[in-house]
This record gives sequence, structure tokens and C-alpha cells, in this order.
Amino acid sequence: MDYYFDLVEKVASMTPAEARDFLTRLAETGDAAAQCLLADSLDDGTLDIRDRELSVAWYRRSAAQGFTRAEFYLGSMIAFGFGAHRDLDEAAIWLRRAAAKGDSAAQYRLGELLVTNQVRPATEEQGVALLELAAAQGHDDAITLLQRLQSGA
Repeated sequence: MDYYFDLVEKVASMTPAEARDFLTRLAETGDAAAQCLLADSLDDGTLDIRDRELSVAWYRRSAAQGFTRAEFYLGSMIAFGFGAHRDLDEAAIWLRRAAAKGDSAAQYRLGELLVTNQVRPATEEQGVALLELAAAQGHDDAITLLQRLQSGA
């Protein structure tokens, strides 16, 4: 992941067009971190282009190589139907992969989907266990959701 942030720093000094060209060339060579950063940038529009469908395509390529950040964002985008058809079963696959690697955001997102019965088969216990893992890492949304669940709200 350090390499990912090295890329973030490198493109920060470039114009959006230069950064887009640089990341695209690097991503096309199979660089998972560059693929993920390009996907991030296409999702949020930081390179002057916002294209969520193309973002999902780059997340898929990065996630297929096991890049945890891409697995989380791909799962999240599919869960919400951003740039792809909403498919909670597929979203859960990608989120499970990232959650199994200890990614607190993925643990939270998958836990939330499980406790709200959006993913089948689901048990509240599985969701709570994931939320507890995320909360133990300081994930604020997981802490808040656990408190709500414990209070019965």
C-alpha cells in the first residue's frame, strides 16, 4: 500500500491530464496500485473526468490481482450500483476478500450489509462480528452502528 501512496504523491505535482496519462500508461502494464489510483480518480473526478463505469473496470482489474483497496471500493460501488449494476452477492464477494485481509472499511461495509439482511445467507451474528473487528480498529461508523444495535434503535 505504501507504493499506492507514493503514486498519489507523484501525481499530485502533475496536471490532471498528465496524471491521467501517466496512470493510464502504468495501469495498462498491469500495475495494480496504478489501476486502483486511476479508478479512484475516475470515481471522484480528480483528473477532470468522472466516469464511474470506467472506474469500476479499473477496480476490477486491480481487485483481480488482490489489491485490497480495490476489492473494497469495487465491492462498495457494486453494492450501491455506482458504475455497475447493483449486485449485492457480487459486492459481498469483493468485500469479504478485503475484510478477510483486515480492511476495517470492508469489515464495516460487509457487516452493515449483513446486519440489515441485504446479503444472503446472513446472520446478525456474522455482521456484528465484522462490525466489532472494524470497531476494534477505530472505525467510527462501525462503532456508531454497534451502539445503535446494542441500544435496539
